[in-house]
Amino acid sequence: MRLSPQALAVDISRIRELAVLADKVPGVYKLYFGESNIPTPDFIKKAAQRAIQENYTFYTPNAGYLELRQAISQKALELQGLVYDPETEVIVTGSGVTALMLSIFTLLGRGEKAIILSPAWPNSKSIVQMVGGIPVEVPLVEGRDRYLLDLDRVKASIDEKTRLLILSSPSNPLGWVATVEEQKALAELAYQRGITLLSDEVYERIVYNGPAAPSIVKVAPQREGVMIAHSFSKSYCMTGWRVGYCLGSKEAIDQMVKLQEFVVSHPSSVSQRAAITALAEGEAFVKGMVERYRSQRDLMYSRLIRMKGLEVKKPEGAFYVFPRVEGLKDSFEFAKDLLLKKAVGVAPGCAFGLGGEGCIRLCFAADHEVIAPALDRLEEYLAERS
Repeated sequence: MRLSPQALAVDISRIRELAVLADKVPGVYKLYFGESNIPTPDFIKKAAQRAIQENYTFYTPNAGYLELRQAISQKALELQGLVYDPETEVIVTGSGVTALMLSIFTLLGRGEKAIILSPAWPNSKSIVQMVGGIPVEVPLVEGRDRYLLDLDRVKASIDEKTRLLILSSPSNPLGWVATVEEQKALAELAYQRGITLLSDEVYERIVYNGPAAPSIVKVAPQREGVMIAHSFSKSYCMTGWRVGYCLGSKEAIDQMVKLQEFVVSHPSSVSQRAAITALAEGEAFVKGMVERYRSQRDLMYSRLIRMKGLEVKKPEGAFYVFPRVEGLKDSFEFAKDLLLKKAVGVAPGCAFGLGGEGCIRLCFAADHEVIAPALDRLEEYLAERS
């Protein structure tokens, strides 16, 4: 049996690697996955139950139910003032990961390059490798209070093979939210060089200074040059339901609809019906959830900044803190040792690419009852390490 070069090029997820080890350790405080411990709200679960009773159990269109695409289009208008045709410029996908995968398959050819602003969720890089593309990581700059876009370094990374620029704002793992000025600079550069932007806006609703993080499409010189990837997982606590979506040009969406047939055919019919209800009735839930995350962020940040040996930036969005650990050279070994000695699970910074080594990611979407004792143990570990 011969294994494909694309498969061999993809690294195992270092977060999953740690999680497998954590499953063997009793009583672990789990801060490594990007997932809330809030269950899917009842009004969404009841919508799924109704869907089953009403026999929404058959195949759906490859692009997803039109009713859901219409609801997505309406939400984009409400939150961002963006107008997308639900019939031709919206696709519902079988998860946010599938949204990225279909986008990258559609926009990037074998041997072509994709610039990825880093540190970044590793799936984008791995998908680029899966399609035979070449990922080029460009780290953000660590400023005093926040990460900053290094536009000159982005420019220097572009060559004749560059076709795609991938960014995530709000960022996993940084909690960084691109400013309007940073968005404009990126969008104008991409437009000038004929590069497509793929904007991962999955954490759009989880921001601490407004109802939604602004989409880069709002400042792009040409909307057709931007693809937006989204998911229901984070905003509505629907990680297990596997529903995502993309907004983009008719030309690109047509290709993605075609390709989805050969990946999952379409997202789950029942999950799609639940997603329609999430958009229609979920605003109060989202606002309450974000306020809860704000409280948990403030707890975690206030504790971490007092710990010796950590450099911490306050997250502007998402639900992660990404502290740099003084003198740390191997973040996976640090995370593994912390897990085995203190039963605290954190994600190693090396999992997120260039600029991530020397850091750890902590998710504050867990309850105070998990965060507080986990931080106690982390503080003990750091004191013993110094």
